[in-house]
Amino acid sequence: MRTKLSLTLLVVLVLQGAIAQDWQLVKKVDVPATITAFSGDKVGNLFVATARGELIKFNSSLKQLISNSVPNRNSIDLIEARNALTPITFSRQNQEVLVYDRFLANPIQYEIRRFSNRYVWLMSPAPDQDFWFLINDPPTLVKYNRQTGTEAIRAQLQTNFQFENIQYLKVESNYILLVDSQFGIYVFDLFGNEVLHLEVTGVQHAHVSGDNMIAVVDKKLFEYNLKNASRKELTIPLIAEGVIKSADKYYFFSQKSISLYQLN
Repeated sequence: MRTKLSLTLLVVLVLQGAIAQDWQLVKKVDVPATITAFSGDKVGNLFVATARGELIKFNSSLKQLISNSVPNRNSIDLIEARNALTPITFSRQNQEVLVYDRFLANPIQYEIRRFSNRYVWLMSPAPDQDFWFLINDPPTLVKYNRQTGTEAIRAQLQTNFQFENIQYLKVESNYILLVDSQFGIYVFDLFGNEVLHLEVTGVQHAHVSGDNMIAVVDKKLFEYNLKNASRKELTIPLIAEGVIKSADKYYFFSQKSISLYQLN
């Protein structure tokens, strides 16, 4: 069943049970170039990509562990660290996917033209490490076998949105998450049918861990449980473009910095 949830309703629900939030800044680190994408692995490490094509790894305490910069690469538009040993990045300008092997050598390059002659707006690695590509006219997600380059699944998205507003894409084993900065957060099944639409504006990124989704919405922290539809909002102590939650730690990402906060 398709579900819609408006921001107005969210605000009313939150105000009914709102309490003051006491945030504690634990650590802040600066990043040498504009952050364009970020991801987290299952053990709390963070992966940050920049407009200069750099990929930087931090531990859960925001200590920089290692970085990798591939020559002649442009801005990275998406990074997925589902597998911490082999993070995957996508560059729209280069129309390529890079698969890193523990930062020990140059990444493996996959040019989009190996799979498709269509322009790819965003991509997401599947849980099985194959590639999902988002193409337009009409908006369609296509899964390709990473090894053979052959098409495996094609799902036309059953909704209307402005393609250039799509900021983030993540494909899980049983659903597709898409973030539109103007119209909100969409969840589709693997056939492209819309099952959930959260009507929130200004979202740039959404982080999912298990059934929990978290995002920054209009200077607030927005959490939504995909399984039981529970939700909450918290006022945040800074201006941020995105957030990752790991255990009781909140990592807020601004243009050139990462701030680690905890709630008292």
